[in-house]
Amino acid sequence: DKETVNDIEAVHYHLDKADLTLLQDLLGGTEDLGELPEEFKIDVWLAEDGNWPVRMNFEASGKDEQGQPLSFDIFIEFKDFNDKSIKIEPPT
Repeated sequence: DKETVNDIEAVHYHLDKADLTLLQDLLGGTEDLGELPEEFKIDVWLAEDGNWPVRMNFEASGKDEQGQPLSFDIFIEFKDFNDKSIKIEPPT
C-alpha cells in the first residue's frame, strides 16, 4: 500500500507468520526460520524514491522457555533526514 510518512511517499509492507511460512515453502522448505513467537507481525514503510526505511513496527507475543507469557512492540520512525542542524562529530 502507498502511504505518506512524515511527508515522504512510502510503500507499506506487512509480514506475519503466514507470510514467512509461505516464503519458506517458496524457497523449497530449506530455510530454517528458527523458533518463531506464537503471534508476530512486521510492518515496514520504504520510501518510494530509494527504498530506504522511514518507519518500522515489530510486534510479537508468545511464551518463553519456562512457559511465561512475553511480548514486545518496537516502533521506529526515521525523520529529519539531511537536517543541517544535526551534527555528528568524530571522536577525539
